[in-house]
Amino acid sequence: MIKSGISSLKYRIAITVFIMEAIMLTVVLWNTFRFIEIQAQEDFENRHQIVVELIKQITTNSIFSEEYDDLQQYIEQIALDREILNISIINQKNIIIANSDFQKVGEKPQPHISSENHYWVIQQLPKMGRIEIEFSLTRIRTQLKKAKHMGIGLALTGMFIIAIGGLSFGFLLTHKLGSLTRIISKFKDSGKYVRIDVTGNDEIATLSHAFNHMSNKINDYINRIQSDKDLLEIRVTERTEELEAATTKLIDANQQLKNLSITDHLTQVYNRIKVEDQLETEKQRFERYNNIFSIILLDIDKFKHVNDTFGHNEGDNVLVTVANLLKNNIRNTEVLGRWGGEEFIIICPETELKNASLLAEKLRKIIEHKTFDAIGHITCSFGVAQARKDEFIKELIKRSDIALYKAKEDGRNRVVQG
Repeated sequence: MIKSGISSLKYRIAITVFIMEAIMLTVVLWNTFRFIEIQAQEDFENRHQIVVELIKQITTNSIFSEEYDDLQQYIEQIALDREILNISIINQKNIIIANSDFQKVGEKPQPHISSENHYWVIQQLPKMGRIEIEFSLTRIRTQLKKAKHMGIGLALTGMFIIAIGGLSFGFLLTHKLGSLTRIISKFKDSGKYVRIDVTGNDEIATLSHAFNHMSNKINDYINRIQSDKDLLEIRVTERTEELEAATTKLIDANQQLKNLSITDHLTQVYNRIKVEDQLETEKQRFERYNNIFSIILLDIDKFKHVNDTFGHNEGDNVLVTVANLLKNNIRNTEVLGRWGGEEFIIICPETELKNASLLAEKLRKIIEHKTFDAIGHITCSFGVAQARKDEFIKELIKRSDIALYKAKEDGRNRVVQG
């Protein structure tokens, strides 16, 4: 009976220890896997968000500047990333204007096919269309799967060691069991590497060696995971720096494109698009805050005669010179632009009709007294108008234009108010 009871106790202790250690190992491994999975998912999403923002910036700049060939090259280069399966830039007419597969450009996008190995990110571009990016989940899932397999292997190895150690553990005295249990509980609660100081050559010592071996393996595994995580963070940081550098270049290029889009190529003053935007801004300020403004419309007299007699090169020189004279003799708050052909326009914020007319007269005299090497002197006719309440911009322009042509009819080289 006593022998049988001792034997039964030995196996009960072995089973109890086995179950406790199995639970402990499961909790530690589960928490470790969960932490790795969350970190990997966050890093994965952060990388993809950076890619989406980069593509969005490139697409916006390229559509704005109509550089579709450059957009296609950028998309093809970005799509070399193994985690990107497909990139589509789709305009408002639901037509693909750029794709990682050049053959699909010009086609309509196909419906998305759901799969557990990939997912789609759709980014809307106001008044332009949308971006559709297909990301692969294969890489991250493969990494997590390998980590889980390694953990399961270690868990099985640890359980096997624990089972053998548990059979010998039944021969230990109660106080030795208590000491070992406290150490194991500490490992279970903290999840950190704990080493048992081994004394003697009995069964407790054997089990302690086994536990140290298992704990050491788990610690090595966690260190490898941490090392992989650190390496991943380094790669993400490098990629982020590359993307930031590319973004900076794109911002600079975008600023250059913006300047080109609002500047007249010949005279280097604002073009008509920019002037119309500025007129609309001044009109809104006038309607909301009652900030008056006036405009000056001027035309070079007999400019066709200059081109026909002296050639277009000399005509261009006249346009550039007049633009510079105007630019150098107006206030910084006033906006100068080329309205078309030999016509220029000046927007005068916070300026009444009388003062705008005085400025026009000043500019008329400066141009009249300017001597050109080839053609001598030229003159300009001016039409001046002040904005009125509830008046459309085109009506303001029309009044100024009528005044300009009245100046032409009255003999040119004069200022007429509209």
